[in-house]
Amino acid sequence: MNNFNQEEIPQYVIEGLARMILPELRKFYESEEGKEFFEKCKAENMPDTESEK
Repeated sequence: MNNFNQEEIPQYVIEGLARMILPELRKFYESEEGKEFFEKCKAENMPDTESEK
């Protein structure tokens, strides 16, 4: 039985994947939909520092 947790992903595979998806991620986060999504995630995941004072 093959244990995938012990397999190493070659660096060239990781770099190739990053080169493929990075431009699409940038396009998404530069779009209005992406900006709204990012703000929503920030609001949900970051503590409100003003209310902690």
